[in-house]
Amino acid sequence: MRMDATKFMNRKHAAEYCQSKGFPCAAATLAKYFSVGGGPEVQHFGRKPLYSVAALDSWIAGKLTAPRRSSSEAA
Repeated sequence: MRMDATKFMNRKHAAEYCQSKGFPCAAATLAKYFSVGGGPEVQHFGRKPLYSVAALDSWIAGKLTAPRRSSSEAA
């Protein structure tokens, strides 16, 4: 596996990355999602959970709705 093209972040930096993209997210939220499900994919280095940029971007895209012109449009 080639690793040089993948950047990994710890939970704190992953939350900051999401925030830098304009999406509210806390490290505690990512920890909860890891526990109950529904969060971005995680890989571990020993006991340390690591998030890739690609996994975070994919997770964010999956949480966004389709564009709407009004609140009366179906979700």
